[in-house]
Amino acid sequence: MEQGIIRTGIDIAPKSFEKNVIGSDGKLASTQTKVYGKKIPLKDIILSETKRLHAAGILNIYSDDLYMSQSLDDIKTRFQRMGEKVQKDDTEETLRNKLKSLERTRNIKVWHDHSDVLNHTYVSFMVSYIYDKANFLTDEEYKSKYQQKKLVNVQAIVERPQLYILGQSGTFQTCRTFITELSNIYTFLIHSKMYLIQHYVIKVFRVPRFPPPI
Repeated sequence: MEQGIIRTGIDIAPKSFEKNVIGSDGKLASTQTKVYGKKIPLKDIILSETKRLHAAGILNIYSDDLYMSQSLDDIKTRFQRMGEKVQKDDTEETLRNKLKSLERTRNIKVWHDHSDVLNHTYVSFMVSYIYDKANFLTDEEYKSKYQQKKLVNVQAIVERPQLYILGQSGTFQTCRTFITELSNIYTFLIHSKMYLIQHYVIKVFRVPRFPPPI
């Protein structure tokens, strides 16, 4: 929307309505109307969010060469920054790999809400990254890095909700479609993905987080 682009998504969960109308001949006639739910492909959301957060300058992302060139003290400092403990028996190689895993694992939350509009029940599913200082700058780091810019709430920028699915609910077929779409999130998110950022390719792991069942 900010760039003048509106993503309408793809059609899912079709639902048919029948209504009676009086034709020009004065006779009562029945017509069928079909409506669809909408889904924004999750890969489009993730790619768009990665670009947005990178452009905002708040994404912590490092090349493999940087991990290999850092001293052991630097690595331990990074663990301390995240509040992570370093075990005494951890080797330098173990710490490097553990640090890379922590900083390249991003959690994504998924939640839903229901609402009635003109006696029709709608359900929406939203997704967003979960703020973690392992992946993003803190407010203090942002202030130090961008001294000429105004102060921001980094967590609010990171956790800006993005619409994933919107549609009418209430039928078994519709609910089954939504459940299928949600189960596909695991398949998409659990697998690692390669990204080209700042002229180098990194592998990022994404973990979905769902609210507990009511």
